[in-house]
Amino acid sequence: MAAKSNQPIIVIKKKGGHGGHHGGAWKVAYADFVTAMMALFIVLWLMSSSNKVKQAVAGYFNDPKGTGKLLGTLMSGTGEAAMAKVSDQQLQQLKDKLEAEIKARKARQADRDHHHQRGTAHRADRGQGWNVL
Repeated sequence: MAAKSNQPIIVIKKKGGHGGHHGGAWKVAYADFVTAMMALFIVLWLMSSSNKVKQAVAGYFNDPKGTGKLLGTLMSGTGEAAMAKVSDQQLQQLKDKLEAEIKARKARQADRDHHHQRGTAHRADRGQGWNVL
């Protein structure tokens, strides 16, 4: 057997220190804090704003999409104010313009369909199909 040595046994303990990733919960808390501060400053700004700005902001929160002033919606606005500014002649011109646009679109679609059918049949006769990437 080997002789026992009188050398002391040295144990090296490493200190933990600051370990790498501790998670990201602090980021969520910080984001909540920043959001709350932003909301606070917006409220403070609105309180010091004019009545016109306050009414505009209140109007946005009452109707965010702005559909209340449109005709035929289920929102509270009926559009009567907009109708009071439009004359019968302007309405007739708008109607004529819309009808002309509808006819033009139908004609373009029919022309497209006709060319598509003709082109498909022509290519089928030659054994070619539509080349799609």
